[in-house]
Amino acid sequence: MARKTRDEAELTRQRILKAGLSVIVRDGYEAATLEAIAREACVSRGAVYWHHNGKAMLVEQILNEYSTPLEAYLEAPETLSSGLSHLKRALMETANRQEFMLVTKALLMCKWEPRIDQRNKQIQDRLNSKLCHMLEDAQNKGELDNSLNTEQAAKWLQCALLGLFSYGLEQHSFTELLDSTLTLFLLWIRGATTLGNPDPSALRSNP
Repeated sequence: MARKTRDEAELTRQRILKAGLSVIVRDGYEAATLEAIAREACVSRGAVYWHHNGKAMLVEQILNEYSTPLEAYLEAPETLSSGLSHLKRALMETANRQEFMLVTKALLMCKWEPRIDQRNKQIQDRLNSKLCHMLEDAQNKGELDNSLNTEQAAKWLQCALLGLFSYGLEQHSFTELLDSTLTLFLLWIRGATTLGNPDPSALRSNP
Protein backbone atom coordinates (compact mmCIF):
# COMPACT_ATOMS: atom_id res chain seq x y z
CA MET A 1 0.00 0.00 0.00
CA ALA A 2 2.83 2.40 0.88
CA ARG A 3 4.52 1.66 -2.44
CA LYS A 4 1.28 2.34 -4.29
CA THR A 5 0.88 5.63 -2.44
CA ARG A 6 4.43 6.69 -3.36
CA ASP A 7 3.86 5.73 -6.99
CA GLU A 8 0.61 7.68 -7.10
CA ALA A 9 2.28 10.70 -5.53
CA GLU A 10 5.04 10.58 -8.14
CA LEU A 11 2.50 10.33 -10.96
CA THR A 12 0.70 13.36 -9.54
CA ARG A 13 3.98 15.28 -9.31
CA GLN A 14 4.81 14.45 -12.92
CA ARG A 15 1.33 15.46 -14.06
CA ILE A 16 1.70 18.81 -12.31
CA LEU A 17 5.11 19.38 -13.91
CA LYS A 18 3.74 18.72 -17.39
CA ALA A 19 0.71 20.90 -16.70
CA GLY A 20 2.94 23.69 -15.40
CA LEU A 21 5.08 23.53 -18.51
CA SER A 22 2.01 23.65 -20.78
CA VAL A 23 0.41 26.57 -18.94
CA ILE A 24 3.64 28.60 -18.80
CA VAL A 25 4.12 28.15 -22.55
CA ARG A 26 0.47 28.96 -23.26
CA ASP A 27 0.01 31.94 -20.91
CA GLY A 28 3.57 33.14 -20.25
CA TYR A 29 5.39 32.93 -16.93
CA GLU A 30 3.89 36.07 -15.36
CA ALA A 31 0.31 35.24 -16.32
CA ALA A 32 0.50 31.55 -15.40
CA THR A 33 -1.30 30.86 -12.12
CA LEU A 34 -1.31 27.90 -9.78
CA GLU A 35 -5.07 27.68 -10.27
CA ALA A 36 -4.64 27.30 -14.03
CA ILE A 37 -1.90 24.73 -13.52
CA ALA A 38 -4.10 22.80 -11.08
CA ARG A 39 -6.98 22.79 -13.60
CA GLU A 40 -4.67 21.60 -16.37
CA ALA A 41 -3.36 18.79 -14.15
CA CYS A 42 -6.84 17.93 -12.81
CA VAL A 43 -5.67 18.32 -9.21
CA SER A 44 -6.41 20.76 -6.40
CA ARG A 45 -4.44 23.97 -5.89
CA GLY A 46 -3.30 22.51 -2.58
CA ALA A 47 -1.78 19.53 -4.41
CA VAL A 48 0.32 21.90 -6.52
CA TYR A 49 1.59 23.60 -3.35
CA TRP A 50 2.20 20.26 -1.65
CA HIS A 51 4.46 19.02 -4.44
CA HIS A 52 6.10 22.25 -5.57
CA ASN A 53 5.56 25.01 -2.97
CA GLY A 54 4.78 27.80 -5.43
CA LYS A 55 5.42 28.81 -9.03
CA ALA A 56 9.11 29.65 -8.64
CA MET A 57 9.91 26.21 -7.25
CA LEU A 58 7.72 24.60 -9.91
CA VAL A 59 9.79 26.29 -12.64
CA GLU A 60 13.00 25.17 -10.95
CA GLN A 61 11.79 21.58 -10.83
CA ILE A 62 10.66 21.71 -14.46
CA LEU A 63 14.15 22.83 -15.47
CA ASN A 64 15.73 20.11 -13.32
CA GLU A 65 13.38 17.43 -14.64
CA TYR A 66 13.44 18.13 -18.36
CA SER A 67 16.34 18.53 -20.71
CA THR A 68 16.28 18.76 -24.48
CA PRO A 69 18.04 16.65 -27.14
CA LEU A 70 20.05 19.76 -28.01
CA GLU A 71 21.51 19.86 -24.50
CA ALA A 72 22.53 16.20 -24.76
CA TYR A 73 24.06 16.95 -28.16
CA LEU A 74 26.29 19.62 -26.63
CA GLU A 75 28.09 17.17 -24.35
CA ALA A 76 30.77 15.79 -26.70
CA PRO A 77 33.10 17.39 -29.27
CA GLU A 78 32.62 16.27 -32.89
CA THR A 79 33.87 16.80 -36.41
CA LEU A 80 31.98 19.23 -38.64
CA SER A 81 30.20 16.60 -40.75
CA SER A 82 29.15 14.34 -37.87
CA GLY A 83 28.38 17.34 -35.66
CA LEU A 84 25.94 18.88 -38.13
CA SER A 85 24.34 15.49 -38.76
CA HIS A 86 23.84 14.92 -35.03
CA LEU A 87 22.63 18.51 -34.59
CA LYS A 88 19.93 17.87 -37.19
CA ARG A 89 18.94 14.65 -35.40
CA ALA A 90 18.68 16.46 -32.05
CA LEU A 91 16.54 19.24 -33.52
CA MET A 92 14.26 16.77 -35.29
CA GLU A 93 13.81 14.81 -32.08
CA THR A 94 12.85 18.06 -30.36
CA ALA A 95 10.27 18.85 -33.03
CA ASN A 96 8.76 15.36 -32.88
CA ARG A 97 8.16 15.08 -29.12
CA GLN A 98 5.69 17.31 -27.33
CA GLU A 99 7.57 17.61 -24.04
CA PHE A 100 10.77 18.65 -25.83
CA MET A 101 8.82 21.19 -27.87
CA LEU A 102 7.27 22.64 -24.72
CA VAL A 103 10.61 22.94 -22.92
CA THR A 104 12.14 24.61 -25.99
CA LYS A 105 9.23 27.04 -26.24
CA ALA A 106 9.52 27.85 -22.54
CA LEU A 107 13.21 28.63 -22.99
CA LEU A 108 12.44 30.87 -25.96
CA MET A 109 9.36 32.60 -24.56
CA CYS A 110 10.09 33.08 -20.86
CA LYS A 111 13.54 34.66 -20.93
CA TRP A 112 12.59 37.27 -18.33
CA GLU A 113 12.28 34.58 -15.64
CA PRO A 114 15.84 34.44 -14.18
CA ARG A 115 16.15 30.65 -13.99
CA ILE A 116 14.91 30.18 -17.55
CA ASP A 117 17.08 33.02 -18.82
CA GLN A 118 20.17 31.49 -17.21
CA ARG A 119 19.44 28.08 -18.72
CA ASN A 120 18.84 29.66 -22.13
CA LYS A 121 22.14 31.56 -22.04
CA GLN A 122 24.04 28.44 -20.99
CA ILE A 123 22.64 26.52 -23.96
CA GLN A 124 23.48 29.32 -26.38
CA ASP A 125 27.03 29.70 -25.03
CA ARG A 126 27.68 25.97 -25.20
CA LEU A 127 26.25 25.70 -28.71
CA ASN A 128 28.39 28.60 -29.90
CA SER A 129 31.48 27.03 -28.34
CA LYS A 130 30.80 23.65 -29.96
CA LEU A 131 30.13 25.14 -33.39
CA CYS A 132 33.31 27.21 -33.21
CA HIS A 133 35.30 24.13 -32.21
CA MET A 134 33.89 22.11 -35.13
CA LEU A 135 34.65 24.88 -37.61
CA GLU A 136 38.18 25.41 -36.28
CA ASP A 137 38.80 21.65 -36.40
CA ALA A 138 37.68 21.63 -40.05
CA GLN A 139 40.07 24.49 -40.77
CA ASN A 140 42.95 22.62 -39.14
CA LYS A 141 42.19 19.61 -41.34
CA GLY A 142 42.12 21.74 -44.48
CA GLU A 143 38.39 21.23 -45.02
CA LEU A 144 37.65 24.96 -44.73
CA ASP A 145 39.58 28.05 -45.74
CA ASN A 146 41.61 29.50 -42.87
CA SER A 147 40.24 32.96 -43.65
CA LEU A 148 36.78 31.89 -42.48
CA ASN A 149 35.70 33.81 -39.38
CA THR A 150 34.52 30.84 -37.33
CA GLU A 151 32.95 32.90 -34.56
CA GLN A 152 30.74 34.87 -36.94
CA ALA A 153 29.85 31.72 -38.89
CA ALA A 154 28.80 29.99 -35.65
CA LYS A 155 26.71 33.01 -34.65
CA TRP A 156 24.99 33.04 -38.04
CA LEU A 157 23.94 29.40 -37.69
CA GLN A 158 22.74 30.00 -34.14
CA CYS A 159 20.59 32.93 -35.27
CA ALA A 160 19.19 30.93 -38.19
CA LEU A 161 18.27 28.01 -35.93
CA LEU A 162 16.76 30.35 -33.33
CA GLY A 163 14.54 31.89 -36.00
CA LEU A 164 13.61 28.46 -37.28
CA PHE A 165 12.57 27.30 -33.83
CA SER A 166 10.80 30.54 -32.97
CA TYR A 167 8.61 30.55 -36.07
CA GLY A 168 8.70 27.13 -37.69
CA LEU A 169 8.72 24.50 -34.95
CA GLU A 170 5.14 23.40 -35.56
CA GLN A 171 5.14 23.87 -39.32
CA HIS A 172 4.74 20.81 -41.51
CA SER A 173 7.72 22.04 -43.51
CA PHE A 174 10.07 22.08 -40.50
CA THR A 175 12.18 19.20 -41.82
CA GLU A 176 12.62 20.86 -45.20
CA LEU A 177 13.44 24.21 -43.58
CA LEU A 178 16.02 22.60 -41.33
CA ASP A 179 17.59 20.70 -44.24
CA SER A 180 17.78 23.90 -46.28
CA THR A 181 19.30 25.87 -43.41
CA LEU A 182 22.08 23.34 -42.78
CA THR A 183 22.75 22.82 -46.50
CA LEU A 184 23.02 26.54 -47.17
CA PHE A 185 25.26 26.94 -44.14
CA LEU A 186 27.66 24.32 -45.51
CA LEU A 187 27.65 25.94 -48.94
CA TRP A 188 28.25 29.32 -47.34
CA ILE A 189 31.23 28.37 -45.19
CA ARG A 190 32.76 26.51 -48.15
CA GLY A 191 32.49 29.64 -50.27
CA ALA A 192 29.88 28.37 -52.73
CA THR A 193 27.32 31.06 -51.83
CA THR A 194 26.99 34.17 -49.66
CA LEU A 195 23.37 33.47 -48.62
CA GLY A 196 22.42 36.91 -49.83
CA ASN A 197 24.97 38.61 -47.59
CA PRO A 198 25.79 41.93 -49.31
CA ASP A 199 29.31 41.75 -47.91
CA PRO A 200 30.80 38.23 -48.28
CA SER A 201 33.93 39.43 -46.49
CA ALA A 202 31.89 39.65 -43.28
CA LEU A 203 32.60 35.98 -42.73
CA ARG A 204 36.32 36.36 -43.36
CA SER A 205 38.88 37.05 -40.70
CA ASN A 206 40.71 40.34 -40.78
CA PRO A 207 44.18 39.96 -42.32
